[in-house]
Amino acid sequence: MVDNERTRYISLIHAQKASARIPDDVYRGILEAATGQTSCSALGVPALQKIFGIFNGILESQKQQKYVFPAPKRVCGTMEDAVRARAAAVLGAHAAERMAGFLKKNRAPVARQVQPKRPCARYGIPVPR
Repeated sequence: MVDNERTRYISLIHAQKASARIPDDVYRGILEAATGQTSCSALGVPALQKIFGIFNGILESQKQQKYVFPAPKRVCGTMEDAVRARAAAVLGAHAAERMAGFLKKNRAPVARQVQPKRPCARYGIPVPR
């Protein structure tokens, strides 16, 4: 996860550099002044976070939109959980009632669990009682 985070920071820092129209020599000077290195590839995540903040400050001083580091996506347990998470925004004030009606109408029937009539001793499988 750290490598993925690190590469995302490096990509965003280069995008910030391009947006701010910073020449390469100035970019390397900023990196060296802030971290002692002249390349993002030599930096770890904490140093990249620092550089990311510096470049956002530069963009803000130029009256440009700042970059936001995307948070890791949250994983929902089931599709129903994902739908419920977005229901309030999508369905409006009566989201709970509308969701309940939708799920009641569209929920698949639950399969019954069938117990075998005869023990499966021939295969060495115990039958739960």
